[in-house]
Amino acid sequence: TWFTYGGAPVDAVDSGQGFTGLTVGELPVRVRTAKFDLALSIGEAGPCLAGSIQYAADVFDDTTIQRMTRHLGAILAEVAADPTRRIRELAMVTAEETEQVLRRWNATTAEIPPASVHGLASMQAARRPDTAAVVAGDDVVTYRDLDQRAEQLARYLRDQGIGPECVVGVRLPRGPELVVAMLGVLKAGGVYLPLDPDDPEQRQHFILSDAGAALVCTPQTLEAAAAASTQPVPIAAARADHAAYVIYTSGSAGVPKGVVTTHGALANSTAARTRRYERSPGTFLLLSPVAFDSSLAGLFWTLCTGGTLVTPAPRRELDPADIATDVNRYGVTHLLATPSLLAQLFDWCEGHPDHPLHTLRTIISAGEACPPELAHRCRSAVPAARLFNEYGPTEATVWASMAPADGTDGDRAPPIGTPIANTTMFVLDRSMTPVPVGVPGELHIGGAGLARGYTGRPELTAQRFVADPFGAPGSRLYRTGDRVRWRADGQLEFLGRLDDQLKVRAYRVEAAEVSSALNAHPEVDGSAVGVRPDPHGHPRLIAWFTAADPAAPPTATELSTHLATRLPAYMVPTAFVRMAALPLTDRGKIDSRALPDPDGARAEPAGTYVPPRTPTEHTVAGIWAELLGIDRVGIHDNFFTLGGHSLIANRVVARVRSTLGVDLAVAALFEAPTVAGLAVAVEDAGRDELVPPVVPVPRTG
Repeated sequence: TWFTYGGAPVDAVDSGQGFTGLTVGELPVRVRTAKFDLALSIGEAGPCLAGSIQYAADVFDDTTIQRMTRHLGAILAEVAADPTRRIRELAMVTAEETEQVLRRWNATTAEIPPASVHGLASMQAARRPDTAAVVAGDDVVTYRDLDQRAEQLARYLRDQGIGPECVVGVRLPRGPELVVAMLGVLKAGGVYLPLDPDDPEQRQHFILSDAGAALVCTPQTLEAAAAASTQPVPIAAARADHAAYVIYTSGSAGVPKGVVTTHGALANSTAARTRRYERSPGTFLLLSPVAFDSSLAGLFWTLCTGGTLVTPAPRRELDPADIATDVNRYGVTHLLATPSLLAQLFDWCEGHPDHPLHTLRTIISAGEACPPELAHRCRSAVPAARLFNEYGPTEATVWASMAPADGTDGDRAPPIGTPIANTTMFVLDRSMTPVPVGVPGELHIGGAGLARGYTGRPELTAQRFVADPFGAPGSRLYRTGDRVRWRADGQLEFLGRLDDQLKVRAYRVEAAEVSSALNAHPEVDGSAVGVRPDPHGHPRLIAWFTAADPAAPPTATELSTHLATRLPAYMVPTAFVRMAALPLTDRGKIDSRALPDPDGARAEPAGTYVPPRTPTEHTVAGIWAELLGIDRVGIHDNFFTLGGHSLIANRVVARVRSTLGVDLAVAALFEAPTVAGLAVAVEDAGRDELVPPVVPVPRTG
């Protein structure tokens, strides 16, 4: 490709774009092999600048090179117009490209539903009262029952003084009661605040206090509401700008932060699903943790469209075999899960071709970067289903973009897609200027789905939610901290993070919060937290620390126990590396690239190492050692203390199944997390499988 700059005004060749004094075209050359991936040659040619670009065809395509040439022309034009401008003030993006990335690719305006999500769910109760709304095991709750129970709770909450902007904590496991509580809080006009019952009490108390919760809804609350007056209560007139829920995420300031989302944002997010997807859920399997907003996505999508929500029992959402069983038992059509869990589900499908998940039609991958091979595996394992890749932070009401993950991108990861209804997505540089197509920048999200901000944190809200320079007066953008770029086809491509925020098994983890909790240990002088791959390439959380007394440092077990009382399980590092000093950069910050790999520095067993005694214990210990990447495992060692988590637990169960021929549920490992305990469970399950079932035999004679 050659170009000239100077002389009479001409039009850019093959670009459809005019530039003063720039000519772009093809120049035949004798060189057939590029010496470099990209080479630019430029010099004076009479009154003009002339140059050529040579590129490796297996790295760049012609469209990309033409676009880069136009960017160079735009810079040269700005320099010629004002040579005093600084380099950072020069814009590569042409007027045509600016219009494309700001307007055409963000033309998402659509009608926002006037009704709230709880109002839409009540409408479904009037239309189909006897249809199953929520199913848990053999427990079936119809839309009529769900609406009546939610109204009972709403009346009880109103009697307790709950109304608009009043926060109600909900501490319930996944199940029909959780759905009743969520709808009841919203019907009363309150603000739903989910709590994970498994989180440390200290963290739950902090969240309740920080959010200013007026009360906590527990099983006892539901019982009191059911025993109270059963007079119907009208649906609270929640305005679009009233808060609907508060979700707490890991905080960079050392404590969790609450994201406040409005009724209008939630209604738009839910309606966008109906517009964007080919079909609404007939039956949705709810696998997401109850304290995360991803659980709201499928829940309201299902209830607002008259589908059936299936809520698996605790731990069943972690086991691919249990997931497959629920899909087949209830005729599940839709599910949302992380790519890691989906990969294990597809593994299970490949090993059990006699149990096809033939009812599945829509599978949504979310929470983590979607690997390129997942689409191919989905097509092979569940041919009737389509895989979609969703993207969206909590601050944008669950999701902001989506793309079909159909495997057409080859070895490239599927894109995160295009903006959903009433949502804008801009890729900007540090000066809030649009970057060219193909150039990385920070993703900024705007539109109807933005959260109100962070509860009680106006400074942090102002830092992350900024004025929208491209929108109407008063509109805002959320700075995601995600590094992305536009593709030539108008799809967004995720490239990673721009800050210290970590993702571990789809959970958002701020390194500062973990480090702050670790530094609170009296024997820790300083710490750093990061992510390193486990033996199977999956991310695991690592802590590096210096001891207050180098002669008597705390053990990894002591640190792990200390953190377990302050942080959720997914935020407790699986390895602790003691260092004489933490490496620093020239600016005095911790140099994360100089932190060493953990090399097996996991929490030690609480007592003396006891080797396996029986053949089953030897097999279980060997499986753990291999999957956890450690040298030896004693019979009293705790799987989770050694660095295990739900995804590795699935592999343990699969390995037990293939090695010992025993079908074990993942829940067994949570109930018996030691080698000795799991070995007993394996032997008991093996005996049960060998004993023939007792069946009634009719009497004769």
